Amino acid sequence: MVPETTTHRSSKAQGIKIAAVNPAEQEKKFREAVARRAYQLFESHGCSPGHAAEDWRRAELGLLRPLACGVLAGDDKVSVTTDISAFNHGSVDVCVEPRRLTLCGTPRTQNASGESPFRDPVYRVLTLPVEVDPAQVRARFNGRILQIDLFRTPLLTRAA
Repeated sequence: MVPETTTHRSSKAQGIKIAAVNPAEQEKKFREAVARRAYQLFESHGCSPGHAAEDWRRAELGLLRPLACGVLAGDDKVSVTTDISAFNHGSVDVCVEPRRLTLCGTPRTQNASGESPFRDPVYRVLTLPVEVDPAQVRARFNGRILQIDLFRTPLLTRAA
């Protein structure tokens, strides 16, 4: 099955790309981002050897965090609401797996000069309380709040 991608625009031109992604593909993208960030950390301390594991751990911690959100699980769907103002204007990827939701986007500027020290995306992850159908996702803005409706898998599919 080829995942469908849909883009929604808010009144502030914040793009949302919704994609049902292969978990292995998402993991590969994440590992590549961690490797880039770890190398940037390596360069930031003068390329001195002996810090590879620490740089990798710091890179992972900087990129991957829990998604701060509200979750409401009903009989047929799970509704997730989150403030996406932490992401830069542009695209925010909403990646849905049967038991996990991941938002991926570029973080807002992080230092006093107004520049982000890293250009890699950040990942915000939520483990879902029930299994959902990655092909059935709706997302909409309410100001800076993003609401995502994830529809539960049918009972026959859940039993398989």
